[in-house]
Amino acid sequence: MAAANVVIVGGGPAGLLLAHYLLQRGDAYTAELHEARPDLRTESIAARNRQYAIGLSERGRNAIQGVEGLWPLVQKEGAEISRFVLHFGKREQNLKRRADKPSLLINRSQLAATLLAELERRHGPKRLKLHFNSRCLGADFAARTASFSASEKCPYDLLVGADGVRSAVRLEFLKRREFDYQQRSVDNAWKVLHVPRPPGIAVDAVHNYRFQRPGQSGGGPFGLFAKRDPTQGDVFALAIPTNDGGLSVLISWDPKKPPRDFLAIERTDEMSAFLERLIPGITVSPEAAEDFLKQRASGYMQVRCSRYHDSAGRAILIGDAAHANSSALGQGANSSLQDVVALDRILSESRDDIDAALPRYSELMVPEGQALAELTDNFFPRSRALAAVSIARQLALTQISNWFPNRVYPPIQSLTSETLMPYSEIARINRRWLNTVRMSNEKLKMEGLQ
Repeated sequence: MAAANVVIVGGGPAGLLLAHYLLQRGDAYTAELHEARPDLRTESIAARNRQYAIGLSERGRNAIQGVEGLWPLVQKEGAEISRFVLHFGKREQNLKRRADKPSLLINRSQLAATLLAELERRHGPKRLKLHFNSRCLGADFAARTASFSASEKCPYDLLVGADGVRSAVRLEFLKRREFDYQQRSVDNAWKVLHVPRPPGIAVDAVHNYRFQRPGQSGGGPFGLFAKRDPTQGDVFALAIPTNDGGLSVLISWDPKKPPRDFLAIERTDEMSAFLERLIPGITVSPEAAEDFLKQRASGYMQVRCSRYHDSAGRAILIGDAAHANSSALGQGANSSLQDVVALDRILSESRDDIDAALPRYSELMVPEGQALAELTDNFFPRSRALAAVSIARQLALTQISNWFPNRVYPPIQSLTSETLMPYSEIARINRRWLNTVRMSNEKLKMEGLQ
């Protein structure tokens, strides 16, 4: 029986890990991977300066460990963290993780480069074809071919859309009946800053900051009730240590409530001063500030699909192409990699019967994608009062669940990052809280106060 040729559109972590899983199944599959961008191992310094770190928690680790010997190669390229620290002025609050369940923080491109190098080393050109600068132009589901900018039409036995929120493969799904799709922008804009890590910022933690303007000291827990200028929106920073002694910092704000003072900065010395005040202790060089100013702000897109497969076209969607969300819970890469695990398990259960596997994939994974969207949307309230309750609730559940692990569940973030519990089950357990946050956020939106 001839090997099934799987064409994977998208050379990010999920697409690369899927190629690993398929090719380790023996001679049943060949893989042809097309990536629209150049080989990331040859990226310029400017491109690297705009890269960001992602956190691989239990779900990501579990997925990568499914390929023998792959996790140690990934692990040595990242930094393990076991704490999340909230900073406000001179105060800080440690939210500790389980010591035996650390997250691995790794540059997204470095993760992909590691997966790619090992994929080439293990499988070579006989069963694996790699195409860079090869943008997907579309697919013909009836003929089961895909078109690319760098090659002729490619026939396939299975087409995988691993090409992100602006998926070209998903566009073909939109031409099919009974496929519903929703897309919306998340109220969040961000840029990336890379600076050396000062000694005062612990290497084993992710650090969260909010810009403190004059007169904003005090204000209760974490400054939630500090006096604020109604004309200025907040600026947040998520500082992530890297294994080369640096910090990868995600600077974010709400574009619907913009921080006008921050966005009006044009000079490098003024930007350096602002960022150094946002994250006390760091030093922002003129070069880093200039690169930060030149960056275009990015945003998050939420994507929801009614199904992740097309039986007639023998096509599936994985990762952000199927279920993109904001970074609120840090589950983007982790959920994408778990899609690969699920597909591999379903192929095993169906004895590599692709036609039987595809509808089962949607049946299992669409509810998980919808549950993750619900958890992400309603994880943290916009109301200051309810936000204080949320933080207190998280601290209390963390402690009580340590005392009574068989009777009390940890908070949402711990369940998503430290366990393999299905997102749908986590949402069920926390239904009352999620409904409370959702109704509060909807009320604020209706009142125009968010």
